[in-house]
Amino acid sequence: MNARNPSCLPSARAFQLASQALPIGAFAYSGGLESALDIGLLEGEEDAAELLGSWMEASLAYLDLPSFLFIRRAFLTDDIARASWLSARLLASRESSELQAQDRQMARALRRVLLRLAPSALPAEWMPSTYAEALARATIAYELEQEAAQMVLCYGWIEQHTSALCRLIPLGPLAGQTLLDSCLRRLPTVMAAAATVTEEEIGASCPGMALASALHETQYTRLFRS
Repeated sequence: MNARNPSCLPSARAFQLASQALPIGAFAYSGGLESALDIGLLEGEEDAAELLGSWMEASLAYLDLPSFLFIRRAFLTDDIARASWLSARLLASRESSELQAQDRQMARALRRVLLRLAPSALPAEWMPSTYAEALARATIAYELEQEAAQMVLCYGWIEQHTSALCRLIPLGPLAGQTLLDSCLRRLPTVMAAAATVTEEEIGASCPGMALASALHETQYTRLFRS
């Protein structure tokens, strides 16, 4: 392959956005996983796989991913007001103030990266409400196709939660890879479900996540993840 050929750049950009080795500078809470461990819902690899799998098939499939796809579609058609409204609705759907704060912080962090690396691709006054909104802008600026764009969102979600669980339970490297593999095997089903969700149907109820995150707000220690 010619080293000057830029055709591989969008794929490389997808890895850049999804990578945890060079995070965007944001912090994220453990999403309530610490309190789930504290109250006995997580005791090992099997519990972790079941919990993450259920969250994937609810929140990721029916809230995060379809919201991201519609926000991205709005940006692609220059409907900025629509994108902002969809992002605000996503933020309002977060189950706790902690999860809302996490979303805002990650959005601001990714915005800082884009202002440095792709300033011509976005207005300087733009302030995203959610990480999904910021990521939608990033995937457009980096010329990612839709499948690659949604893969960045999903893989980032899976790896972040897996990384947090590996430190929490804790899990060794092999168990961590097994947990990651279990979640990735669910990904085609999640992505297929999200593709069928209409804008009016966006939404998910995860009472367990809400309870765990609320308990985490007053827990004596918190685990942060990038």
